[in-house]
Amino acid sequence: MLSSLRTAAAPATARALLVQRSFPAAAAMGLRAHSTLPDASAKKQRPLSPHLTIYNWNITNTLSAAHRVTGAATGALVYLAAWAAAAGAGSSDLVAAAASLPSAVFVLGKAAVIAPTMFHSFNGIRHLYWDSGRALSLKGVYQTGYAVVGATVVSTIGLLLW
Repeated sequence: MLSSLRTAAAPATARALLVQRSFPAAAAMGLRAHSTLPDASAKKQRPLSPHLTIYNWNITNTLSAAHRVTGAATGALVYLAAWAAAAGAGSSDLVAAAASLPSAVFVLGKAAVIAPTMFHSFNGIRHLYWDSGRALSLKGVYQTGYAVVGATVVSTIGLLLW
């Protein structure tokens, strides 16, 4: 066995043999005594890590990703509003700018602000509900997920018509 290990090692040094004897899995991966990184040839033989394509997308991970995106978008809108207020843009300026838009653009813009804000708010309430220890079963997680989507749709339509 030692002779096979010796032939597998490029430099048959005492240190390399010690690594091969102590860590046979490392020697099989092509790790050298002076490096913790595998050889390029060993790296080519390993399978690639799984990516997003192997996951079964469902409401739980979709709402999780959407919660992060809407949180960032809502935060960016608040930051832009604060920047506009600091620059001296008052509410009368914003009302005048909104009045000059075509009605379809105004409604789409209003929906682009309302929908992410409502979703993030309702999903935040859902997370607070989970923090209280309720609805943590698989059935409860799905029910609260569908409730968030329904509340988002109803509140967005209601605020668009208001």
